[in-house]
Amino acid sequence: MLYNKYVHFKCLTSGLTYADTHYTFRVGVTTASMIVKQIDIATGFFTNRYFPNCLGAIDGKQARIMNPLHSGSMFYNYKNSFSIILMAVADSKFLFVYVDVGEYGRESYPSVFRHTSFGKKFKEGSLNLPPPERISVNTIPLPHVFIADEDFGLTTHLMRLYHMYSLLTKPSG
Repeated sequence: MLYNKYVHFKCLTSGLTYADTHYTFRVGVTTASMIVKQIDIATGFFTNRYFPNCLGAIDGKQARIMNPLHSGSMFYNYKNSFSIILMAVADSKFLFVYVDVGEYGRESYPSVFRHTSFGKKFKEGSLNLPPPERISVNTIPLPHVFIADEDFGLTTHLMRLYHMYSLLTKPSG
């Protein structure tokens, strides 16, 4: 990770293009751009949202449509309307870093996520995520994660949101 931060620092401070970084550090152009983007996003979540090692927020949205001819119930959703699903990953400034549109409205968000190119790479472990990193001096290294709502399952790199109202309610009994 230290090497990635060095590449990121040199690229930003020297004005090197990704092609220059490719030759200087002997990494691919795509790898150089991914290093810079991932570190920028993780830094943004820590700076703007006080959430270290976070790479993005994943969620879906139902977009209402007119029922397409001869589609049957493919687009019919649990809200008793017809829709397509927009699946997205956003950074700490609410800007999209990945978008997939067009899945049938009857599908669940986790199912749609698994079928996207991002979801497939996420499951295979081929997203080239940064290695685990300490968030303070006296802690163990923690993995970089994406956050999502309770519809999505928990994995090493996917966390669910922890709602504040559960902290404020008194336990029964």
